[in-house]
Amino acid sequence: MKWRILSLAFLVSNIAPSAYADSNSPSALDALQSQINSLQNQISTLNTSSVLSQYVMTDFSNPFGLLLDTHYALGVLQDKAVFTTPVVLGGNLEADLQTWGGSFSTSIPSQGTYQDGSAVSITAANLDTMANVNDWVTAFLAMQGNVGGNSGNPPTFDKAFLLFGNLQKNPLFVTVGEIYLPFGMFLGNGPWSNNLDTNAFQISKTNQLTLNFYQKGFYSSFAWFNTPADPDALNDFTYNLSYVKSGTFNYTVGAGYLYDIRDTNSGVGAAYPQAGTGGNTTSSTNTVSGGRNGLFDVNASAGYGPVSLNGEFDLTETGATNLNGSDTGKMSAWNIAAGYGIILANIPTYFQVGYSATHNMNNISFPLAGMAYTAAQTQTTDSDEGIQHNWLVSMTNHFFNNVYMSPEYQYSTLYNGTHTWTLTYDISAYF
Repeated sequence: MKWRILSLAFLVSNIAPSAYADSNSPSALDALQSQINSLQNQISTLNTSSVLSQYVMTDFSNPFGLLLDTHYALGVLQDKAVFTTPVVLGGNLEADLQTWGGSFSTSIPSQGTYQDGSAVSITAANLDTMANVNDWVTAFLAMQGNVGGNSGNPPTFDKAFLLFGNLQKNPLFVTVGEIYLPFGMFLGNGPWSNNLDTNAFQISKTNQLTLNFYQKGFYSSFAWFNTPADPDALNDFTYNLSYVKSGTFNYTVGAGYLYDIRDTNSGVGAAYPQAGTGGNTTSSTNTVSGGRNGLFDVNASAGYGPVSLNGEFDLTETGATNLNGSDTGKMSAWNIAAGYGIILANIPTYFQVGYSATHNMNNISFPLAGMAYTAAQTQTTDSDEGIQHNWLVSMTNHFFNNVYMSPEYQYSTLYNGTHTWTLTYDISAYF
């Protein structure tokens, strides 16, 4: 682009004076020369980056990677007012140093035995692109790169969706595409590890059509979505409400209902055999069966100054049938976490401690916090015995703009009486 501008300057400065050489009006020549000089001055101060900045921005001031998963579409649409260029780029890198141990032991395919060990790996490499098509249409695409030694597989699309709406002009908007379901909040997770409620019931990226309403902190959403077992049909739905109050004392309350947890991209959903046209009916993780099972969610958070508190509870509508033929009873999980922010040695630091638990979920597979590189390779490092209790302690240091360094300790007890622990040092950078 720059060489074209310089060529234009050369043509203007050399051709324009000769074109007006026969003019009998010195004042006209002086005016023209003044305009030429002004144009040359503007061109001399113009550079490639300033031209590019008219079309492309980065999300450095509002990283997409820090948006809440279950309110991601809303967050992107709110950020749109900040980004004025047609294209906005962002992304993040995450590395984890780990050591783990405990009394729990199981065989992990291609990885040996999970009992104790240590590792370091790149666990996330994402590139985000937001396109402001016009005032009412926004396109978003997130690409997930090869990490954790999984170089043999091509990059995948972590999110791909369209937004139709403009919150500056109308509180209604529509989401179409693959994105996390707007179900629940699922706060209180650590820099690397999730609490048990998140692992059991949060539904990850899913093809969906969502009708949304947002105004003055009140958010309502109704989503139809596909399940992996039947990807050719919008055969499930969820409805959610939440309200956010900002200020010195801030709080959030929310509730939601999911029509059927079976076959969803969640821990409990994966425990059901996939009986649809596009799914397998047997798997090592298929440990329960039964008919339609709805899910209720309630959540709340509050903060005053540097102190914060959040909690969530999820309960299935019915029980399920175990492989041994017994009834599990209604399955549930809950978590509570407290946080405190402070400035230590001129570094913003956030401490968090949390506890989570499950009920009637023995033999349902949960991901283990250790061996992070297997998660980066989209392989499963799971506990098929089921995790019953989980403690999570972390300290997040905001060393530089969009760079976070966070030690984390996680301790879990399983339904069979064994336990595991994991110590992780997480480094995440957003750009």
